[in-house]
Amino acid sequence: MENLSFGLTAGWIALTTRRPALIYSNSWPIIATGILSAVARLRGIRMVISIQDIYPESLISQGRLGSDHLVSRCMRWIDGIIARRSQKVIVISESFAEVYRRERGVDPSRLQVISNWADSGLVTPNDARASMFRAAKNIPQNAFVILYGGNVGTAAGVDTIIRAFHRLRDIEHLYLVIAGQGSSVTACRELVRELGCPRIIFHSPWAKDETSMVLASADVLILPTSGSQSLASLPSKLISYMLSARPIIANAHPRSDLGTIIEESTCGWVVKPDSPDLLATKIREVMTMDTLELIRRGEMGRAYALRNLTREVCLPKVIDVLEMAGRKEGIESDGKVKIEHHPQMDVRPVSSDEISQVVEIHLRSFPGFFLTFLGRDFLELLYKSIYEDSKGIILVAASDICVRGFVAGVTNQKCFYQSLIARRKWRFAFSALKALIKRPAILFRLVRALHRPTEANKATGEACLMSIAVHTDYVSKGIGQQLVKAFCEELSQRGSPSVCLTTDQVKNEPVNRFYQRLGFQLSNTFITPEGRAMNEYLMVLPKKARGA
Repeated sequence: MENLSFGLTAGWIALTTRRPALIYSNSWPIIATGILSAVARLRGIRMVISIQDIYPESLISQGRLGSDHLVSRCMRWIDGIIARRSQKVIVISESFAEVYRRERGVDPSRLQVISNWADSGLVTPNDARASMFRAAKNIPQNAFVILYGGNVGTAAGVDTIIRAFHRLRDIEHLYLVIAGQGSSVTACRELVRELGCPRIIFHSPWAKDETSMVLASADVLILPTSGSQSLASLPSKLISYMLSARPIIANAHPRSDLGTIIEESTCGWVVKPDSPDLLATKIREVMTMDTLELIRRGEMGRAYALRNLTREVCLPKVIDVLEMAGRKEGIESDGKVKIEHHPQMDVRPVSSDEISQVVEIHLRSFPGFFLTFLGRDFLELLYKSIYEDSKGIILVAASDICVRGFVAGVTNQKCFYQSLIARRKWRFAFSALKALIKRPAILFRLVRALHRPTEANKATGEACLMSIAVHTDYVSKGIGQQLVKAFCEELSQRGSPSVCLTTDQVKNEPVNRFYQRLGFQLSNTFITPEGRAMNEYLMVLPKKARGA
């Protein structure tokens, strides 16, 4: 209900307020994020989502759902749609990224791995208040304290710690502290009473400003997970644990992200989940270790967290993703953003999920042009038609963040337009209806567009470069030249003998020079019915590349 209520209120605000350039959703998956995704789709807003837990996999690992249950299948389907429609999907680990690549069908270029983080100042090692906390809980200063701190919920596996501690009840100077609150606190208290365990202390609720003091009171921290939960999520409490400079015993699968981080940082040990006997054995072993070894492992964990898991390290990465996505709509932080570097471009065929980015670049690059006036829906339909047609070619220049430029065209103009008008004439008419109502005078141009096959038949070349644009933040970087060369190479490989294009003749000198430098020759000039003077260019493609 909380998921639903938040989704409805956030969705209503996103729907009724001034259209934002970007929605960033770091919220419950499926319902809340799904509602926001629907609003973003409806209003043509770019969206970046952050994945903290994978659903339904997390519920399946807790035994709440079966893997093949109808609800599970529906949740996977919805989650996939949301992720594929998002401009960028931020995930907290490589294993999360693999799930979204393999099982959700998300383009790898849309995935960005950014770890969860905490403020580096959240936890102070060796907090002077730690001894005060022990005294307040009647824990001897020379006792060996193992501690769990965090949400005491279904997936936490706190009952495993209690059962393991029960097996260690003969060790009189060993104490267990369970700090936190959640849905399973009452059940855990009942389990303690049932087992008759001494020296188990609950500290609930747990105030945020007590974090440093509570964690510093421990000799070893315990991080349990239940079932296969460690494969579907990465507990955020791990970061505060590591910052406390205390060694950690984790109940996790070795190949999980939690297990990998523990092993990589050498800050602790990994024990199989849901196994009180193994956990008890590991605690006994750790208690016999030299104090300096425990200190070393704790310090290794803190050093790892400071390098990889703090706000100072991770938040700028999120900001970079949001700014790059936002710039596609023209927003700039602090009023103006200067791009300090330009990632390496990869020129390749467009994917279906990138059509919306192509449309955005077109809208920004050609303000005031007829196709731009027809609107986003019309352009999306046009570029999708090119993408889906066997005669169509759309190449994009992209970095690891998003599309920077594109080129679109066809190998046979006449056949393409004949097929397009025969199959989608009314869909194009409907998508242009809003623009027609706004400006009825464009009716003549729309009707004339229906005769494109006749005009295409008169063109100098069979193949045509229809549109090329580079994002305004990346002009004069050679991207346009790369795109045209790659487009011509693709045409050559498909056996096209030549390619033509048209561009404005007047007040368009830089563009005309651009095509001339690339080898296009002026083949014709003409005046459109609207009075625009146009140049038509032709390039003969290398014979040696044809049919390659």
